[in-house]
Amino acid sequence: MQENALKGPFPMGIFNMSSLTIVTFYENNLNGRIPNNICQHLPNIQALNLGINQFDGPLPSKLWQCKQLLTLELRDNMFSGSIPKEIGNLTRIKKISLVTNSLTGTIPYDQFGYLPNLEVLVLYVNNLNGHIPSSIFNMSTIIALNIGLNQLSGSLPANIGLALPNLEEFRAGGNHLSGIIPKSISHASELQILSLGGNSFSGFIPRTLCLSTNLEWLALFINNLTIDTSTSEVNILSCLANLRNLRYLAFSSNPLNTKLPVVYGNFSASLQNLYLKDCSLRGNIPSDIGNLSSLIVLSLGHNQLSEPIPRSMGRLLNLQGGNQLSGYVPSCLGNLTASLRTLYLDSNLLNSTIPSTLWGLTDILQIDLSSNSLIGPLSDGVGNLKVATHINVSYNQLSGSITSSVGSLLNLVNLSLAHNNLEGLIPSSFATCISLE
Repeated sequence: MQENALKGPFPMGIFNMSSLTIVTFYENNLNGRIPNNICQHLPNIQALNLGINQFDGPLPSKLWQCKQLLTLELRDNMFSGSIPKEIGNLTRIKKISLVTNSLTGTIPYDQFGYLPNLEVLVLYVNNLNGHIPSSIFNMSTIIALNIGLNQLSGSLPANIGLALPNLEEFRAGGNHLSGIIPKSISHASELQILSLGGNSFSGFIPRTLCLSTNLEWLALFINNLTIDTSTSEVNILSCLANLRNLRYLAFSSNPLNTKLPVVYGNFSASLQNLYLKDCSLRGNIPSDIGNLSSLIVLSLGHNQLSEPIPRSMGRLLNLQGGNQLSGYVPSCLGNLTASLRTLYLDSNLLNSTIPSTLWGLTDILQIDLSSNSLIGPLSDGVGNLKVATHINVSYNQLSGSITSSVGSLLNLVNLSLAHNNLEGLIPSSFATCISLE
């Protein structure tokens, strides 16, 4: 009965089918409360999937009577109140998903330690508070643990990872966690996803993460973390190159206060997203950054990087934008014609002319070169950006007249040329820009 448009309260008629083992009303428009005696009427139920509906009220306090229950999926509803401590009596349960509700209170302290078969526990996007129960980190069967986007506080246990041999995913971002990230996290040898961004962690990013050879996703952004630079050859930014499966790396908005590694080419070819914005980074952008052939997003803005953007950037043919860099605008960016949709180079110290090859990005939708020191004219080539919707070159030192070729940009919604040294008449061709707002 999943993925329909069913409405109304929980269908009590199924209570007449006591032999049911699977009840799925996933993604409908059912509402009201789940009957507290559901397990009394469905004693053999093994899977209860009521996700993506409009159920509200508290979770049934007698769910523990469903002794055969293996899967409890109640995500994306409007449940409120606390998680009943009796949930610890579901000794056969393998998956509990209470994602995106309005649950409050603490995570039951010891009860999860009594669930010897639990593999997946997802509680993110609620209003849970208090400390994370230590018993959660002793569940040797757990594979995925997601408690992000709550109001949880406290620190991670010093021995985290030692009792989690099967853990593949740990997400606890968007809370109020503090303290250090324990070195023992690397003992969770199967770990693929570690997401702790948006907390108040401090201290060094543990170099032991470089031993997590299965790691694919590492998100530690918006904390107060730094890098131990006492031994340059094991700097975390260098040794992470050992992680051949790494696809996503986000350290933005941490006071790393270090130099970028001289060599980037050793990073895995699988790296797709690299976020190092606002990290107090110094030095040059490595010339071999063009070897990261799978890179889609590169964010290095708001640092103290020097020297021009390397010409090897032109080899990043999968780059899709969302990037902030410093230096002059290299002509090789024109090589990215087939993939680039958005280009943000605003709020830097770019001081060159706009290379003519940039106007060859015929598939680009948004381009922002504002708040730099760009010089020279806005050439007729801008008229080649036929599908562009947003062009912003304000707050530069552009000069000369405004090119009439702008009139051929029929999809243009926003055009900002403010605060430059442009002169002359506004071209009459602007009248053809029918989408301008």
